[in-house]
Amino acid sequence: MDEQAGQMGQSAPDVVRIGFLDYTVQRVAGLYAADADGRYARYHGRVHFGEQIIEIERDASPERQWATLWHEITHVLLEQAGIEEQAGQEQIVTVLGYGIPAVLQANPWLGAPTR
Repeated sequence: MDEQAGQMGQSAPDVVRIGFLDYTVQRVAGLYAADADGRYARYHGRVHFGEQIIEIERDASPERQWATLWHEITHVLLEQAGIEEQAGQEQIVTVLGYGIPAVLQANPWLGAPTR
């Protein structure tokens, strides 16, 4: 990824406004969660909707942190739209979470309306 992506990852905010809510962005080490079978899996990020907290793996590269933040923002947007978790949703979140920021990065003029 280019230098701009790295700068975005390093300067990721402590709070991000998503819709009408502010989410605190926390950088934490060792994000693990148990699956339905009790096995633990490692994550790059996680969102706590009720607490309005997004956790990002502290030891990830700046580019990975930036991509993970977008991934978690996409989860929040779907939750705010009332779209319940369902099979296949993680694939949609991944496509949008990586795709939208990549398009914005390649086409900076899309980031703000022109007059």
